[in-house]
Amino acid sequence: MKRLLVVGLCVLGASACATIIKGTQQTVQFESVPSGATVTVEGQTTTTPGSLSLARNRPHEVEISKPGYLTARAHLAQATNGADDTNVLVGGTLLGAGVGMLADQRSGARYDLDPPSVRAVLLPADGSDPGAP
Repeated sequence: MKRLLVVGLCVLGASACATIIKGTQQTVQFESVPSGATVTVEGQTTTTPGSLSLARNRPHEVEISKPGYLTARAHLAQATNGADDTNVLVGGTLLGAGVGMLADQRSGARYDLDPPSVRAVLLPADGSDPGAP
């Protein structure tokens, strides 16, 4: 009985594969033309070119701003990454796979943020052509 309990706990513990393999955060790269813009995502900021580590468990709204330019916005959506498919292989049972899949869903590890990088071309606030000499 003890051996069965230990084996069962090991299977359940190892079944949240995406959380272990992919993690709950993803680094997203940001670029802008011109560079030196401020990127803001849920209170986190960086300057372009730069990156932020964002939670995989929800989509994110991005603002890219620079004085003298119109603010650009982007949406980072969630796309399933397939990493939690290994829960079935490792979990081996519906219970083990189900626990792992639930853990990966809640942690966000089963998702990738899409797109994985954002590039914004900022337009001058005065309406002039950014490519004009």
